Amino acid sequence: MRKKIVTVVLLGLCSILLAACGSSQKNSYKPKPTTVSSTKPKPTIVAAATPTPTAVPQPELPDPTATPEPTKAPDPTATPKPTQKPKPTATPKPADPYKRGTLSEKGFESKWLNLRFTTPPDVLMLSQVELDSLAALAEKEAGLEEGTAVFEMMAQYPSGTNVMVEVEKISKEYKNMTEKQVLEEIQNELLNNSGGLNYFYEEEPHTQKFAGETYTGFSMATEYGEDWLVHMDYLMRKKDDYMITILFTYQEESEEELETLVSCFGPYNSDWLAIQDSYERGIITADGYESDWLGIQFKKPEQMTMVKQSELAAYYEMKAEWENDGPAVAILTEKKAYDTMTPEEYIRELQYELEEESNGILYTIEDGIGIADIAGQEYLTLGAMADYGAGLRNWQQFYVREQDNRMVVILVGCLEGEEGTLPGILDCFSPLP
Repeated sequence: MRKKIVTVVLLGLCSILLAACGSSQKNSYKPKPTTVSSTKPKPTIVAAATPTPTAVPQPELPDPTATPEPTKAPDPTATPKPTQKPKPTATPKPADPYKRGTLSEKGFESKWLNLRFTTPPDVLMLSQVELDSLAALAEKEAGLEEGTAVFEMMAQYPSGTNVMVEVEKISKEYKNMTEKQVLEEIQNELLNNSGGLNYFYEEEPHTQKFAGETYTGFSMATEYGEDWLVHMDYLMRKKDDYMITILFTYQEESEEELETLVSCFGPYNSDWLAIQDSYERGIITADGYESDWLGIQFKKPEQMTMVKQSELAAYYEMKAEWENDGPAVAILTEKKAYDTMTPEEYIRELQYELEEESNGILYTIEDGIGIADIAGQEYLTLGAMADYGAGLRNWQQFYVREQDNRMVVILVGCLEGEEGTLPGILDCFSPLP
């Protein structure tokens, strides 16, 4: 590829030089000036004799008695000359539809890939220069022509957990192969030419949905020494003349980081880069709370105390507690893991986490997903009983809705048997006047 580009540049330079040389030769030629005699020509003397009249020529008329020659009829046996067909116009090659994606502080997006990645906290995004250097190194090692592979993006945690998106021009030998066949080739290459590493299957090739597109995926792992196991999850799909690969690399203890990286992907959104976080934190007073951004206010009951802003974590909007370990209420806001996330997806993920046991607390879902109205706004709701052990059980009700690029969660809780106090607490919320 590089030689081809250099040749084209040299040809262009030669054309310019040749044109310049031709122009120089033409301009250096000067025609010899024509010599003009300064002697005036002598006038011709005209005689005064009477001029002889000139005879007028008569036109020749055809002989009326002459027999005209017969017109020759065309020879029916003569082979007519073939009509030359116009040369067909060469069909121009269609333009390459592939277009590289865009990197930004927020992450990565590509309309051609129909893919978007939102950078989570503590994750480093590689720059375009770093990605191109990696691609060049990979091409050199693999013996590929320069420009064959494009590293679209790579994001990495300090632990080493990372994800990479690569687009590669499909070579002739892979042109008619399916994604599954290509993955099998990769598997065979890893198993047979591992460079001393022990690779093994974790998951056979299968079809799965990812970020709105259908991919073929498989999982492998390799051992570094006795105790260091690295997992690799591949996702591949063909588009036009390219193979798209998304590769997640992680260790056993980094599965939470893997889940975060996966959740940060979504389909392309043309407005994604323009999305502005209009979030503005509300105001807590001794008597309650109000938020212009949420459009609600809370007037605390006499028995409750408002927790000071300085004592709350950043994701807490407000929190009010009943005296003597009674009921409590809180509002939390959290940025969406990806911009197309819906309240339904959020609350089902919450349900999954609760059922999987959270921080040693055993949750039992006792009130399935429903709909509730708080201060004129519609929320999805989920109820669960938390068992802390030693006979201590706490009822928790979650209310979820979305606003801009955040999820808003109202959480009310009380000891088992005090659930009747919760509706009265929710009635303390009202729309801002």
